Amino acid sequence: GKALCESDAYEAVNFFEAEMTLLPGVRQPLKDYFEAHVHIGTAEAMANVALLEKSNLIPSEPQLVQIRLREPLSVAVGERFVVRASVPRLARGRVTTVGGGRVLGASGIRLRRKRPWTIQTLSDRRAAIDDPSAWVAQCLREQAAPMSAEALAKVAQRPPDNVAAVLAELLAAGTAIELARGEFAHSDTVERSAAALVEAVDAFHEANPVRMGVERSHLAAQAGGAGPLFEAALARCLSDGRLRLHGAVIGSPNQAGGLSAEDRELVERIEAMLREAHLEPPLTEKLSEALGQSPDRIAEMIRLLVDAGSVLRLDRKVAMHRDAVAAAEKVVLGLFAKANSFETVEFRDALKVSRKFAVPLLDYFDTAKLTVRSGSRRRPGVKAREAMGEK
Repeated sequence: GKALCESDAYEAVNFFEAEMTLLPGVRQPLKDYFEAHVHIGTAEAMANVALLEKSNLIPSEPQLVQIRLREPLSVAVGERFVVRASVPRLARGRVTTVGGGRVLGASGIRLRRKRPWTIQTLSDRRAAIDDPSAWVAQCLREQAAPMSAEALAKVAQRPPDNVAAVLAELLAAGTAIELARGEFAHSDTVERSAAALVEAVDAFHEANPVRMGVERSHLAAQAGGAGPLFEAALARCLSDGRLRLHGAVIGSPNQAGGLSAEDRELVERIEAMLREAHLEPPLTEKLSEALGQSPDRIAEMIRLLVDAGSVLRLDRKVAMHRDAVAAAEKVVLGLFAKANSFETVEFRDALKVSRKFAVPLLDYFDTAKLTVRSGSRRRPGVKAREAMGEK
């Protein structure tokens, strides 16, 4: 019963999914989980047949099943098998052929019965299995994460060259989408991720009616992490108008914020104070004292300014107006024009500010890829090299 194949082409499993049909001559339904001899290829193994759709297997009525083997076997999708069993009033109770079927999957895990999503997936597999294009598309659709062409070929159990040719057709038709790093996803997968992003943003607005949107990093975390699939889903939502960039945050296109006239006036005063302070902005406590408002309320208003992109949060304490950050960025580029690196103290002296503001600015520039920290020195990051015309 052994099969000769490439070393990683198949894995031996104890569970495989199939469509099975009883022969008309059986003349009586078989109950769920009946014991059977399964013949596949030249192999034979004892198994139980778990019915996934109904409680009985009716002669001549195909049903989706899971074959639960007593010992692991390597099975190929599309392979045919024969089932023999002992059935009362048939062949005098001797073991005889009662039916057969075709392998639809080799999950290797125990599936629960009568689950709509399981039945739908196996039904889709059954409909696609004889059409190479539909089959590769179905295998790609089932993946929750993007995958390479090589990995898809292994999942589809098809030669890599064949899968590559089919994948080119699917890309041309828009059924498949090529993401970063040579990975692919089904258009339906991207759409599911896009719908999840819209749902997450709507939930954020419901919990935070005053804010214009959610930070990209927080939205990515809710969606399972940043990556090619997140970026593709977000790009789709932005292009079709389901989501919109509101300054530095992502929100609903209909979100207008719920600021009262009093809050709007306070936000404008805070922005004016931060703009005027330039590279030495007052911290939350100082703003609270100057404006006669609680620190929590000041913090909430600063967060709205950060959402709008007019103020940048450098660290937990320091928030600086974007005009001041842009001025500091020019200083960084000026230092790099003189030398290929600089110390923190050089940056501090060039700005004429204390370390309290110089260090958070440099840390922010590290994150923004303007600078790269190397020991105690800063060297040009990707954005600095681009700004200076370097590769």
